[in-house]
Amino acid sequence: MGYRLLIMAIVMLPLIVPPADITIDEPVLGKLSRTLEGCGVYMEKGRVQWLSDSDLAVLVHVSEPQAGMYRGRLNDLGLRVGHRFTYVDVYQATIRASLLPSLTRMDWVMHIEYDAPVVKDLEVSTEAVKAPRVWSSAIKEGNSMKDGVTGSGVSIAVVDSGLDAGHPDLDYGSKTVVNIKAAQAGSPWVEMENTDTSVGHGSHCAGIAAGNGDASAGGRSGVAPGASLVGLSLSEGSVEVSTANYLYGLEWVFDNSRPGATYPHPPIRVCTNSWHTTEGEYDPNMALSIIINRLTYENNVVCTFSAGNDGRQDPKGTTVWTSQQGATPCAIMVAAHARDGTSVAEFTSHGQVGLNHTYPDVGAPGVRIWAAHARRTGISAGSKIGGNPNPYYLAISGTSMSTPHVAGTVALLFEACPSLGISETAEDYSGGDHEWFHFHPYRFVHEAELILEASATRIPYIEGKESETHIYVNDTSTGWGGRSIDYVQGYGFIDIEKAVGIALTLDRLRRENPHRKVSVMDALFSDADVTRTSIVGRSDKLVTSWNGEYSRFNDQNGKPLLVQNQTRYLFVPDGTSAISIDISYVPLSMADLHVGGISIEVDYDLDGVADFGGDSPLFSRPGTYEIPIRTTGVFYGITVRGQGIRILKPLRDTSYVELRIPYSMRAVLTISGDNATVFRSVYSNAMRAPLMTDVSSGVSIETTLDLTLYDLDRAAGPWQDERPEGGGSRAFPYIILAVLLLGTVSAVLYIYLRKRR
Repeated sequence: MGYRLLIMAIVMLPLIVPPADITIDEPVLGKLSRTLEGCGVYMEKGRVQWLSDSDLAVLVHVSEPQAGMYRGRLNDLGLRVGHRFTYVDVYQATIRASLLPSLTRMDWVMHIEYDAPVVKDLEVSTEAVKAPRVWSSAIKEGNSMKDGVTGSGVSIAVVDSGLDAGHPDLDYGSKTVVNIKAAQAGSPWVEMENTDTSVGHGSHCAGIAAGNGDASAGGRSGVAPGASLVGLSLSEGSVEVSTANYLYGLEWVFDNSRPGATYPHPPIRVCTNSWHTTEGEYDPNMALSIIINRLTYENNVVCTFSAGNDGRQDPKGTTVWTSQQGATPCAIMVAAHARDGTSVAEFTSHGQVGLNHTYPDVGAPGVRIWAAHARRTGISAGSKIGGNPNPYYLAISGTSMSTPHVAGTVALLFEACPSLGISETAEDYSGGDHEWFHFHPYRFVHEAELILEASATRIPYIEGKESETHIYVNDTSTGWGGRSIDYVQGYGFIDIEKAVGIALTLDRLRRENPHRKVSVMDALFSDADVTRTSIVGRSDKLVTSWNGEYSRFNDQNGKPLLVQNQTRYLFVPDGTSAISIDISYVPLSMADLHVGGISIEVDYDLDGVADFGGDSPLFSRPGTYEIPIRTTGVFYGITVRGQGIRILKPLRDTSYVELRIPYSMRAVLTISGDNATVFRSVYSNAMRAPLMTDVSSGVSIETTLDLTLYDLDRAAGPWQDERPEGGGSRAFPYIILAVLLLGTVSAVLYIYLRKRR
């Protein structure tokens, strides 16, 4: 009996013993990063505690005369040492929590931080604004069913530092249709593959707006992966950049977006600008204001502008810190939110409380946004110093990152409703010169902006939560339609799923009523919401497909080859009896001078280790792979393994030698059983492959898919019935006009007859 109690006490000991508590000198304690609290280590007033003596993944910063010198000493201290980074003096290691105090006492150990798992990248920011649900949605109209909206048929001009269109996500000649560079205003434009060779800012913005995500199998796609890109490089090298440079770039966009322009194709409908020259209220006399107005009013190009990153200067909005270019009424000025939209970014610039025409219009993700990495640039160097070994993606924060989110969204809206244009709604204004503003010819906002504002969700002011939401004033301002707005985020965080639903409704109403002037307000007051959240199909086959590009980067300086993760998550519902995956690629390309192969690997438990692998890449060929089924009702990780060589083309102007093999995947899942197969798989993440029913199979099994369905047959104009609350009957003004006219005619006739007597 006593023996059993002893065993029970040993088993229960971790539950009853308080956390380990060791006193450490304050200077030594300072070596421990607060990030360690993410894995159960706590520091306070000279003490360090841990809940269990478990293994911790850490990054150990050291000061060593020669790289790698202290690897042995770390091993002797009980650490399991992994990679030693090249550009930062950091070791990757695993350590028991109880060894942390002894490690901190080493004078050559400078800092210890948590090696946190990387789970939130660009696919997280696109998830927050619901872009993946729009890409994988279905559009029903009558008996037809169309694929979702990706920005197809629209070009986005990125006026910035240029584009590294040699990047797999920004393919030169297909994704990037024009890529030009000018040394300064008036210089000739030069076309080249890589125009972003020293800064890197423009490539990152372009990847957020419309990158195809090929280097990550679509996981880090931009907001409008179907849109095309036009790159204009204006801030390269050591040349001083002024307003003239950007004015020169916007003039090029204007010249090449005029009605009837055939170059570039598809036509430019969006111009994104993650920069500003001045802060303040809108000044219509400024050169940049003039070109912005001409772009929108004459060429129907929507200009997006970043609000700025000066929010810490004036958190209570006592003066104007927002972009003067973004304050142009027809432009869309963008604030920055956290990646998941739950708070406003601390750095995002504020308008002046009470002057609502200085407020940002909407907000989008802008904190640690992962997107295309322009290699060998200032930004990439900073990322490497920070410990990022990825040659294709890096994370940056700023309203520079939130702005291309909105630019990509506008491209989606133009695909959904190509007839978008200037609205009849004026920009919000609460300045002192109402007479000027109310008669100002360029005071109206674009319909795309109106849709974004109507569908946005604003984070409210919460007393006592200012340090969490970064909203420090209970701003009671209102915008059009009486909607609440504030000095930090305008109308709030964008919702692409809702916005595209409004645009599709507007497009349907305009096509159904060609002789009627249908407005965004009509779509807002439509009798029914066209957006549903599930699709029911009848088939024993579920299908999905995606594209990627096996990419191996060689930096030509003897550094190790780095391979970008190519994982896609495939949901395998209950009742699945077979899975086959077709992979298509070109093993030998004479055009690109490469030879290579790709094989498939499957990770059943998503632990990062392949559980099933196909042939060696060198012996594999395009074709069909049968995937064994181990469990159902879960996601499988499907990735690729590649191998091959590429020969550098003579006389080709290229920056890098890297093997790149584009591929296409198509997965077919067979469902068996007599009962209906109903499952829920959330396709709000860009790394998850959306399943659809294959109606050509001929076998009927009812399957419910958790996908967005835009049912346009539900769209109905408000003029057919009484308009819901928020607007009256459309015919009402005409009735009043007819009554007044009839009364006037009657009065004139009465007076005339009296005089005749």
